[in-house]
Amino acid sequence: MIRGDHRARIWAWLDWAAEFGLIVVSVEYRPAPEHPGPAPAEDCYAGLLWTAEHAEELGIDPARLLIAGGGQRRRWRRWPGTVVARH
Repeated sequence: MIRGDHRARIWAWLDWAAEFGLIVVSVEYRPAPEHPGPAPAEDCYAGLLWTAEHAEELGIDPARLLIAGGGQRRRWRRWPGTVVARH
């Protein structure tokens, strides 16, 4: 069974956004197994690039972008996107 999507556990991020004045960008990505890696990580990275390129019009400070995501059980899924962004 596969469950979850780009809105999974979004409530936690929205709570933080309300408390700390953050902006949440939730990226739609091609899920596995139909689209095996690195497709999901590349989609998330493309979302990061798009957000950075449109930061001013979105009211975001591009120097303060953060990649986050994944639940405790799926923590490994966020690593590929972070690795792509570092290079």
